[in-house]
Amino acid sequence: MNQTQPNPARDAFEKARAQGIPHTIKHIAAGLELQRLGAGP
Repeated sequence: MNQTQPNPARDAFEKARAQGIPHTIKHIAAGLELQRLGAGP
């Protein structure tokens, strides 16, 4: 994930959620990256 832009992390988070599989590693990683960036999921 990009360290300065929350949009890629947010996109990955939303795509995983839209597929109905919110507890995949990709979804969790994107959520953690958003938290780290202070952008929240």
